[in-house]
Amino acid sequence: VLISTDWDGTEESLLSAEWQILSAAYIAQNNDFFGDWFSSGLVDLSCVDGKGYIAFRYTGSDLAYYNGVYELDEIVVSAD
Repeated sequence: VLISTDWDGTEESLLSAEWQILSAAYIAQNNDFFGDWFSSGLVDLSCVDGKGYIAFRYTGSDLAYYNGVYELDEIVVSAD
């Protein structure tokens, strides 16, 4: 899970933006069972001042039958 405060929201500038790892978010590991759901719990976004963009990135395997996928569910972003 990555976060950026300088991306302008366009596809053209996606790779030139500065992206930081949002380490508080739990990401499933290779040895985690693929059928299990894992909660990140509450993730503090106080590191963002103003507008921020959250990105989810994963690396596949180049094998059409085993390229992997992440499923995201119940994502809520709120302010106190």
